[in-house]
Amino acid sequence: MRNLLNEWKENANRFLEVRVNLIKLSFVERTSNVLSFLIYLFILLFLAIAVLIFLGVALKETFTQWFDSAIGGAFATLGFYLLLVLIVVLMRKSVLNSFASIFVRLLTSEDEADDLAHAKKIQVKD
Repeated sequence: MRNLLNEWKENANRFLEVRVNLIKLSFVERTSNVLSFLIYLFILLFLAIAVLIFLGVALKETFTQWFDSAIGGAFATLGFYLLLVLIVVLMRKSVLNSFASIFVRLLTSEDEADDLAHAKKIQVKD
């Protein structure tokens, strides 16, 4: 009887160790997914800012030729950027919801399927 209790205790300890390790690995995986996505977003943001700067310079030069005035070209470019800011502000809910859904998907990626797959691999002695 005592031997049986010791086996159950050992199996329970192994099971708990496996679950703790699984939780740690799951946390590491989720954290790395979120961090890699954030790094990707920062790279895209940097490239988008560079494109917007060059686009602004090109727009200013184009508007300067159209209006035959450097100040007029600068203000027309400013107006274009203000229009872009207004569009982004008006679309903020859809943008925020899309980013929120991406983060939720990254943080809850197939937990149940992974748990079942790992549960089948655990060998318990009878």
